[in-house]
Amino acid sequence: MSPEQERRILKEISQVAALAGIPGHVDEEVGQFRLVCRWQNDRSQEVRVFPSGETEGGVVVSFESWCQVISKRELSKFMRRQAYPLLRLNADTLQFARFGVRETGQKNPAALVVVSVDHLLATLDPEEFQATAGHVAEAADRLEAMHGQDVF
Repeated sequence: MSPEQERRILKEISQVAALAGIPGHVDEEVGQFRLVCRWQNDRSQEVRVFPSGETEGGVVVSFESWCQVISKRELSKFMRRQAYPLLRLNADTLQFARFGVRETGQKNPAALVVVSVDHLLATLDPEEFQATAGHVAEAADRLEAMHGQDVF
């Protein structure tokens, strides 16, 4: 995807967010639209929306929220002890989203546990944008609270 295509897609994402009444900003350096969901209990969760591919149906955008940071030292222990419980959460309790592990290619953090959802940009409407951002943020916040760790 060319930088021009990415800018066009980010502008379209930003426009859908504005129609949904969701404040946020485009971070062109990393190619993401960023927003923050806040709750009355003083907790908040950042959600990142970015182009993640293309299918016959058009451009795919992903909504993603980080919920656990894993250092290189902790990565193998995490995979042994927590990967299976995350898969169970995916199957048993999480709807309209999924937990995953995104490797960073760095030593610290070596990986991030994320909650994500994918949509076709062409069919993404403001109500769906708002619901998806909220659902991803809530799922990430629940996992953070379970592990007693704030990522941000």
